[in-house]
Amino acid sequence: NYVQGEAILTVWRQIYSVMELPFHLKVYCIYLCVFCPSIEISTRQLCQLWIAEGFIPYNSEETAEYYLKELIHRGFIQVSKRRAGGTIKACYVPSLVYYSLLLVAEKTRFVLMPNKEEESLATVKRCFILEDLIEFISLEQSDMYLQSFLNHSSESDHLALIDCENFCENFKYLRVLNWGSAVLDQFPPGLENLFLLKYLQLNIPTLKCLPLLICTLLNLETLEMPAGYIDHSPEGIWMMQKLMHLNFDSITLPAPPKNYSSSLKNLIFISALHPSSCTPDILSRLPTVQTLRISGDLSHYHSGVSKSLCELHKLECLKLVNGSKLSRMVLSEYQFPPSLIQLSLSNTELMEDPMPMLERLPRLQVMKLKRNSYFGRKLACVGSGGFPELQVLT
Repeated sequence: NYVQGEAILTVWRQIYSVMELPFHLKVYCIYLCVFCPSIEISTRQLCQLWIAEGFIPYNSEETAEYYLKELIHRGFIQVSKRRAGGTIKACYVPSLVYYSLLLVAEKTRFVLMPNKEEESLATVKRCFILEDLIEFISLEQSDMYLQSFLNHSSESDHLALIDCENFCENFKYLRVLNWGSAVLDQFPPGLENLFLLKYLQLNIPTLKCLPLLICTLLNLETLEMPAGYIDHSPEGIWMMQKLMHLNFDSITLPAPPKNYSSSLKNLIFISALHPSSCTPDILSRLPTVQTLRISGDLSHYHSGVSKSLCELHKLECLKLVNGSKLSRMVLSEYQFPPSLIQLSLSNTELMEDPMPMLERLPRLQVMKLKRNSYFGRKLACVGSGGFPELQVLT
């Protein structure tokens, strides 16, 4: 009883702490309850969701990271992983904090976790579920106010296309749609009508070609298909000017249409771009990309990749993953942009010491030589002023 009493008292203290927060922090804090308690949260995903919800002025990731650190400082979030350079990679919400936030969220109807069939979504803007996705989407619900739906069920439910179509018909004004681990056979019909959508996460393992209909989602900022291996994308993707994040197992971008001069000027994150898309014509249309992962046969597309990276003048984090076991990568011919801060190499099977070349990068702070990246016997820095800012070598 004493332990239970202490837990209840702690919850009420947390509720009081939430209510005492400045208004802008209160919104970010209460939103944390859309994640499961004590479960690891990707800080990249959290910041993307805050932006998609419209919480962050000017869609600034720097602002989102500032507020994240503020909530960590106040004890609402705990850090669980850091990147090699020290930035926060993952975090979690402690259980007692979580249930305090959930009480506030449900009381204010800021967020709702439906727990019974008759519970109405009327006037609720955000809804998340932890189980029974198929049962939920089969309900006869329609709500013009719902802006966000997130599925955090650990089950890989197989969604029928008719259920997906009905869901999109019932909730036309969604800005955030995360179907989580639920499996789809093909791109769901009706999704192209969610014209306000800013954040979309899908799991369609068999999809190889992005449909042209996705290009109608002109407000889309984040497209997450981490299990998707896309070998063909429509030219219309170049019209999606608000795109900020593309996250796939692999995606091939098409050459820009002829006589089309615009670029994806807001795109800052791509993972993983197929090497065939690393041409000067394509990379020069991605002027603000800061984080890029390239995965595939780097040797086969060596000429394009090695000469095109210098087009990315704002690139800070680059990961190169060689997918070929038949040939090796020649790093000495690569033209890296001087803006590079982090570089990671995997399966590149380098024979030549990469240090004499890489030590000339003026801003490089983190260098990771991962599995099968280098087959030589030694690494040597030959220049006296080499690696002026290097902090981490793994």
